[in-house]
Amino acid sequence: MDHQALSDRLAIREVIDRYSDAATRRAWGDLGATFHDAAVWSAGPPFNLEHRSREAIVAGLGAGVGALEFLVQMTHSVVIELDGDRATVRTVINEVARNPAQKSGLFLLGIYNDALSRRNGRWGFDRRHFEPLYLDTAWIAGQAFPVVAPPPG
Repeated sequence: MDHQALSDRLAIREVIDRYSDAATRRAWGDLGATFHDAAVWSAGPPFNLEHRSREAIVAGLGAGVGALEFLVQMTHSVVIELDGDRATVRTVINEVARNPAQKSGLFLLGIYNDALSRRNGRWGFDRRHFEPLYLDTAWIAGQAFPVVAPPPG
């Protein structure tokens, strides 16, 4: 593998990891920074959601996750297919969350099918589509702790 391809793969993986980290921390500006301006985020059944534009993605995901007491998203098995300044990526994810207002939990497994591109030297999502594979909404017992920013320095 050449150095450019290795560098591109690392940069793409960084975008994917930053997305999951931002969703977990509810850092919507950081999550938005992983998308290009005219990007599309969507989810298949049973969610059937679509947000068009970086601003709509941030608003839509922020509102959905904002109702949850906590959400942790973990990424696994990232497969990257490079084609110059474009890439297609599959990522398996696992989410755990709890919604106290609805007395429900969330254990979710699925696959993100992504299209990314490099623009002005920066990789970002053009399209991010989530396909759920397994969903369990049974209450998750246990104590939840708020996300706290790390101390400076």
